[in-house]
Amino acid sequence: LGWQCFAGATLAQAIEALAHADAWPQALLTDLRLGAGDDGLAVARQARHEFGPELPVLLLTGDLDPTLNARAADAGVVLRRKPLSPVELRQALDTLIGGPA
Repeated sequence: LGWQCFAGATLAQAIEALAHADAWPQALLTDLRLGAGDDGLAVARQARHEFGPELPVLLLTGDLDPTLNARAADAGVVLRRKPLSPVELRQALDTLIGGPA
């Protein structure tokens, strides 16, 4: 999609990867369910603590839990349900960071 990506299967790995990046993150793309019992909402909270409260976050999930919409809204993250096509993912990221429409 044209971005440099850093990966982590757990909250600690994700934050570690971002901390060693060559540049400040423009956005965070995370799944809801991560390893070690972590979740993407916790990653969003920690990443914003580390990199600033305005860090845009896109949370992906296949989980149909009806409380997720409210939880994501309360956390100030954009929630998208999987599956997403590559075009839909690109559009969601562009919208998130103010890129091309």
